[in-house]
Amino acid sequence: MSACIILNPSSGYAFKQRRIQKWLAENLPPSVTLFKTEYAGHAALLAQQAREERYDRVIAIGGDGTVNEVASQLVHAGTALGIIPAGSGNGLARSLNLPLSVGKAFDTALSGKTRMIDVGRAGERYFFAVCGVGLDAVIGLRFQRLKTRGIIPYFYFGLREFLKYDYPTFTVISDDQKMTVAPLTLVVSNGMEFGNGARIAPQALMDDGLFDICILERMSFLHTARALPKLFNGDIVNEKSYNSFRCRSLEIVPERENFLYHVDGEPFRKQGALKITMHPKALKVIV
Repeated sequence: MSACIILNPSSGYAFKQRRIQKWLAENLPPSVTLFKTEYAGHAALLAQQAREERYDRVIAIGGDGTVNEVASQLVHAGTALGIIPAGSGNGLARSLNLPLSVGKAFDTALSGKTRMIDVGRAGERYFFAVCGVGLDAVIGLRFQRLKTRGIIPYFYFGLREFLKYDYPTFTVISDDQKMTVAPLTLVVSNGMEFGNGARIAPQALMDDGLFDICILERMSFLHTARALPKLFNGDIVNEKSYNSFRCRSLEIVPERENFLYHVDGEPFRKQGALKITMHPKALKVIV
């Protein structure tokens, strides 16, 4: 078996990076090639190179952005994706129930079994855990500009953006229905969660060929504060402002010409409709 590691040394918390560097210095098998990213987008280029060189396993070390870059190059390929979670959210790793500790994560990535999972595509970009529009995309944009990571800054910016959020309107066209909504957030889920244990779609399956579409309607500040813990205990599905359905494809048509969306937490601007399609069992992952 041939394997390589793609490490983003800038991801996540400094203490986690120190543990990763220590493990690599003491335990990296001589047969495993180590690459380090040097700039934004470099992980994708390294993953493309690894795919072309026919590595059996490509192990991404970083946060959701790095993992997305690497995984996007392995869709519909025979190469398996391993993940060493090193970010602040780690949404895909958590959705796959991968270990978060450094030693156990390396053991899994190097010797675990493989399974096939579904992949979503939003416009020209793949996503593996979640995609969406609404408050989470706005927070993602603010969070992207921060040097500080962690759940506390995320909640701080979440509160600030919540208080001034203006609830844009979208028309949602799915396999068999059409609706107009102005939600707090609309999430297209392949995995269960955003990251940090926030499970927006606790019943989602990553190999059923279906998206879980999760809509949180407009809520007051007090209502949101009461509902927030339900994101972390799996009870969000019983919240009265929460609606969900499943589909294989989706089109999100904005009332405004230009809007913000995110794929696996990374924000992007879009003009016009956003088409989202399902690619069943298109990625091999190591679990």
